[in-house]
Amino acid sequence: MLKDFPIISTLCLTWGISKLKNCLFPQKTNKTIKSDKPILIIDPFKTLLNYKFTWNFNILFTKRPYTEEFLFNLGYIYDIALITDNNLANRKIFNFVDPLGISTYKIFAKNLQKEIENIKKNNKVIILDNTNKQNDTNYLNIKSFNEKSREYELLDVVNFLTTLKFLNVENYSKILESYKNRDFYTSFDKIQKQVYKMRNMLNIFKYNKYEKIKEEIYKEKIKNYKKSKEEILKSI
Repeated sequence: MLKDFPIISTLCLTWGISKLKNCLFPQKTNKTIKSDKPILIIDPFKTLLNYKFTWNFNILFTKRPYTEEFLFNLGYIYDIALITDNNLANRKIFNFVDPLGISTYKIFAKNLQKEIENIKKNNKVIILDNTNKQNDTNYLNIKSFNEKSREYELLDVVNFLTTLKFLNVENYSKILESYKNRDFYTSFDKIQKQVYKMRNMLNIFKYNKYEKIKEEIYKEKIKNYKKSKEEILKSI
């Protein structure tokens, strides 16, 4: 169930958007990025947004459930870089995805892969993507957002990436590689369930309540974000 109303962009022609690019979304591809935190690279058009053309040539954008909570929870431990080469990108779209400005970088890249490679030179990087990159160990493959997506998918990713960060390993590659060519959500959930049952093996009251407790934790995250968002907006 979506928590946000979709927005409509009146920029409906790729040619027109390209011409307006410089004034609506300044390019930052020449900027050298170096961070003390790991950088989480996301193309929002591949993982966080769904869009379709309407009958009157507008574009209807819908945000993946809990996108804001996803960014909010990970923004403390990662520098988040929203990078895309999609010609529909503009400030309005990026502000829709990230209304509180949690992401550290918002970049339109003429050459997306080159931009990512430049960032990887000086930083510890994880790339969230909807395709399997066989020769790149920095990628975590998650399914694209569509009407069949499960409600809490992004919060599963929050759980995984938070755990990964606090493992304090020098190189994430081996862990990320273990999810290649597999359904991330199913695989990660299976591991989490096994860990939960091992920890609660002697607790008959909790042993078979993994799903319920997981949902309670996620609902608490959602509640905390809503409260924090209200406080932040009041202070502006």
